[in-house]
Amino acid sequence: MVNTKKMAKEIKPFIRDALGLEFDVTPTQAATEFGVTPKTIRQWLKDGLFPNAWQKSPRKTYIPMEDMDALKKDKRIRLAA
Repeated sequence: MVNTKKMAKEIKPFIRDALGLEFDVTPTQAATEFGVTPKTIRQWLKDGLFPNAWQKSPRKTYIPMEDMDALKKDKRIRLAA
């Protein structure tokens, strides 16, 4: 049986690169957006606040904009104004 979710995750970086689209951001970009440090974003990644984050390599992590938007709406997280 084909695992379409796994397949989609595997081909997503190639589609994004081929089309030149930016659906995902780096932890540093996310930190700027939320007004926190990159260290905080890395902790949030460990805590599972970005469930769809993925890694292109061990040192390249990307966070989908959908996860960013969901976290902005989460009332349990206090973000810088």
